[in-house]
Parts: sequence; C-alpha cells; structure tokens
Amino acid sequence: MILGFSPMGSAITAPVLGHEEAVTEVLFSNGIFDTLYGTSLNASIKPVDQILPPEAWDEATHFHARFNGTIYCGNADFGVDNTTNILVKRRKKGEFQWFTLFDIPAAKAEDYTFTVHDPYAPKGDLEYAVVPIINGFESEYSITGIHYDFQGLLLIEKERSVHTILDVAITEQKNGPVGILSTLEGKYPFVFYNGENDYYSGTVSATFIETDSQNEFRMNRLHEHYREVLNFLSNKKPKILKYEDGRLRLISITTPPSDSCEEHPDKHTISFGFTEIADPASNEDMNRCGFLDVGEEWWVK
Repeated sequence: MILGFSPMGSAITAPVLGHEEAVTEVLFSNGIFDTLYGTSLNASIKPVDQILPPEAWDEATHFHARFNGTIYCGNADFGVDNTTNILVKRRKKGEFQWFTLFDIPAAKAEDYTFTVHDPYAPKGDLEYAVVPIINGFESEYSITGIHYDFQGLLLIEKERSVHTILDVAITEQKNGPVGILSTLEGKYPFVFYNGENDYYSGTVSATFIETDSQNEFRMNRLHEHYREVLNFLSNKKPKILKYEDGRLRLISITTPPSDSCEEHPDKHTISFGFTEIADPASNEDMNRCGFLDVGEEWWVK
C-alpha cells in the first residue's frame, strides 16, 4: 500500500494486488495529514472519489483516524452515537438462556472501559457475554468462557461476604405443602399436595476465621471477626449461600445465630437456620432482593 498526497492535497492511492499477508502496521511521516482511512477494495483500481472516507463506517472499513487531537482510529466514537447501554450476561456452558448481571450506561467512549465482579457465579464451566444495546436492540455478543471453582462456604450480600472452609456442616430439607386426611373406614389416609411451595430450609454450622490476601488465617482478630459474622447474620438482609459441592441458594436467616465454644476459647462454632426465599437464577428475584441493579427491560423472564 502506498499513501501520498499531490501538491493540491488530494489523496493518491495504489492498491497492492495479490497481497495475502495481513497489514499490521502503517507508517507515514514528513507531512501534515488530515485523515488516515483503511478499507477493503476490489482488485481493480477505483477512482479516488469512491475511496474517500465516508462519514459512517461500513462493512469494508478497517480503520479511520481523523486526527482530532488523538491518533485513535477505531469505531468507538461511531458506536457511542448509537449505543445506549452495555449488558454483561452469564450462563452455564451448554445452556441456552443468558442471565443478565449488569446494565452499564454507555454515553461516551470512556464508558467502554469497565471492570465488573460476579460474586454470585455458580461453580463450574461458565460463559460471559458483553452485549452492546444499539438503537434499543441487542447487538453482537462477545463471549468468553471460564472455569470457576472455590472451596468452603460463602455467604454473600451485595456489598459484603463471609467465607470459611473450617468445620462446615449443612443440613437441608425440601419443603412443600402436604395434607394428610385420615378416614373412619379406610386403613390408609389420603395425602393432598396443596399449593406450589417448593423450597429448601436447613441449618448451617461452621468456624469462621478471617483470612488475608494470601489466604493465611488472621489469628490476631478472632473474636472481633466472630462478632462481625454474628452481626452479618443478624442484619435481616437476604443472602446468597454458596457451597463447594455446587449448592446455590438465595436465603434469609430464619433462626437466630448461635455462638458456641466447647473445644478451645479461640475456636467458636457459629450456627444458624435458613429458609430459601427466591431463585438466584432469576433476574426478577435477584433485583427484588437487592443483589443486582439491572433495568427491568433487560430481565430474563
């Protein structure tokens, strides 16, 4: 590719025919340049007026630098004019339906650089998608996959979580409405299943000792951390319960947490009862319980 200018300032181009290698670098110097535009052309040489940069990108555009204070040559500026939001979604690998995690307003180019954290992710192989909303509709999905794993028990709120791997014991039961009617003449009763309730409840006990950034136990503030965990469990806020075997529940603490110390003054066992109150895979439930802030128009119904 040869780029140059005539004395009158008009663009001169000469396509390289039969060039199969990808162009990865363009170098030009010793001049004053108003714009740099790269596009895909047919093998035949086109008139200059057909290859001047258009105002909007098309399917043949590779780069377009306008040199308006920067050397940026991508199409984010064009995208910003049409993009209102950026969605971040997640699903388990192999599943079809996506779960919308974040709804990020996109008003300027800087909004395209962001970091998000997904503490509610289930264990296993996951896929995440970044989806621009252009003119009110979802555009192309940019998808990446990860494998997520963890050890122990996690109890999570939107702004805080507690974690432990010590002495974790969980007992659960599956609940549903059942009525039993005995008869005077029959040997066996009638069993009725009334309503649609179908939820877990149970108890958890564990030793909660805080760890630092290197996953070393912080033994110098044991009792302070025990008090913090008890306050966390007593604050009446919904929580996500995650366990290393894959269990994932959206719960409320429904029996007061207890603190017992039987083996050593520094080793406390904290226990509590819980009841499942919603579905952590439901956008409506997660927004209603305060875990997410996703516009209702982007909820997965």
